Amino acid sequence: AKALYDFEAENPTELAFEENDMLFISYKQCDGWLVGYKGNQVGLIPENYVEFI
Repeated sequence: AKALYDFEAENPTELAFEENDMLFISYKQCDGWLVGYKGNQVGLIPENYVEFI
């Protein structure tokens, strides 16, 4: 997935990223959140911040 916006993690379970970063999505965690990877980091990603490509 491609990041549409910058996202600053608010807690250790979230994954910070910048606009246009490429993210690997593993699965949907709960309403509005995905679990994904950026390099060797893993965390929660807000679903409305990414575009599936």
